[in-house]
Amino acid sequence: MIDECELSSKNSLETTKTGSSLAGSFYKFPVLISLSGPLGAGKTVFVKGLGSGLGLKSPSVVTSPTFALEQRYENKLLHIDFYRLKKNQTAEILHQSEDFPGIRIVEWADRAGGDIDEDIRINIEEMPDDNERRKILISFLDMKLPTQKEIAGWRKEVLLPEHIVRHNDMVAEVCERLIPYLNKNGMVIRKQATIAAARTHDLLRFIDFKSSRNNWDDFTGKQRVLWKKLKDRFTGSHESAAADFVSEKGYPEIGKIIMTHRGYSDESEKIPKTNEQILLSYSDKRVLEDKIVTLEERFAYFSRHYAGGKETPFAQNWYKDMRAAEKKLFPEKVPF
Repeated sequence: MIDECELSSKNSLETTKTGSSLAGSFYKFPVLISLSGPLGAGKTVFVKGLGSGLGLKSPSVVTSPTFALEQRYENKLLHIDFYRLKKNQTAEILHQSEDFPGIRIVEWADRAGGDIDEDIRINIEEMPDDNERRKILISFLDMKLPTQKEIAGWRKEVLLPEHIVRHNDMVAEVCERLIPYLNKNGMVIRKQATIAAARTHDLLRFIDFKSSRNNWDDFTGKQRVLWKKLKDRFTGSHESAAADFVSEKGYPEIGKIIMTHRGYSDESEKIPKTNEQILLSYSDKRVLEDKIVTLEERFAYFSRHYAGGKETPFAQNWYKDMRAAEKKLFPEKVPF
């Protein structure tokens, strides 16, 4: 299964914005990107945006490397152009740059005749009805995705309670409903990866169950025995446990998205940073049990349920971070 993201750009500013957004969707390095499209489609404009998103000191200096063949920008970005090369020359250029630790992005990658093992494939198309409009199709080939059947099997394996299953599925639905709005605003999102992470983000939620808040009589003896074993095996919080669980199943990148879904944290590795991490964390806070609510409603429940009706400093910071995430995702208006 290939994760694809299709976006539309009306002008160079929007193409730049989409390129910048791609910088928020990397999960492992080095990365090889193939970039295709006709002359004047905006390929170099896209790369400038990517450079900006990567935090290059001077992203405006990014230019087409047509005559120089390649341009290196710090250790973050290597911009290669195959336009003037023959197929046998492209392999040599790729081989010579294999040790680059960051992102290699190759314009006119089709000149390689299909002999390029890219991690991400990007195609920019001109639209026949509008000379300025572009369709940008991003295909992610660098992340293994679990099937719905696998996820159902994991839920059965850990004896996940039905109410948590419903919560996971509703968070996945919120993600799926929000993604078109984000794509419309030029934000790159790995849809299938986000939904898979949403369906599994509370897979080991029982790791954090407390006898004072959770009625253990509601669960079977078989569940309690299994959960004790899983608690001993997966130490830490439920998000860390779920991330480790799916990583062991062969999906470490999905684990990285799950790891940060709680939101506010004193631990850097648990703070949502990528586009998918931010969306999952936000969507999780928009769901109370299996109902869609506002952030205000969700955090009012948090204060009642976990802090005796008081607003703790942790809850205040948590809410502040989620409001900032909401503003980042939807700067003009929250869709629902």
